Parts: sequence; C-alpha cells; structure tokens
Amino acid sequence: IKRTKGFTYIAYSRNSKLVKIGFTENIEGREDSLVRTTYGGETDWRVFYHVFSESAAKVERATHKELSKFQTFKVTLESKLRELGRTPGKAFFKLNLVEQFDKS
Repeated sequence: IKRTKGFTYIAYSRNSKLVKIGFTENIEGREDSLVRTTYGGETDWRVFYHVFSESAAKVERATHKELSKFQTFKVTLESKLRELGRTPGKAFFKLNLVEQFDKS
C-alpha cells in the first residue's frame, strides 16, 4: 500500500446507521464531499473522528481488517446511483458506537 500522508476518518450516517472508515488528504472537505456525492445513497454523513498519519491509507486498511467482522454491505442499485450522479458505497460497518453516537 502506498504511503499517503493524510487523515484516516470515521464518518456516520444517521439515516442508515452505518459507519464509513476512509482516508483523505483534505479532511476539511471530506464531510461535504460525502454528502454532495450522496455516498452510498445517503446525504447525512458526518465525520466525527479523524487522525493525521504519514500512512493514512495503511491505517485505513488496517482498521478495515481489524473491524472486518462488523462489515456489512448496503444493497444499492449501483448503476442507478451512478446514473443519478451519486456514489455507491463499497464498505460499511455496523458498530455499537453507532447507537451511542445516534443518541447525541
């Protein structure tokens, strides 16, 4: 995996109660990007945690691996989302922290 400086982040969709873990070089614009592109068909993404790393992509992959037992796939009509200019999601996680976050 390429060493990419940037931010590994955790985003949450209250509508779907799903968590997305990703990395970006532009954390300030990532939440807006997830919402604007309706990532995974959702429009309410909120980045609620991020950390800078010299190897953000590596941290993201390691986190995905560590949480793999919680991984879920949202069934979306990928081709329909693309037609609408939306971004289908690839991997989501169902975690207990989602219920805690949803109460806030």
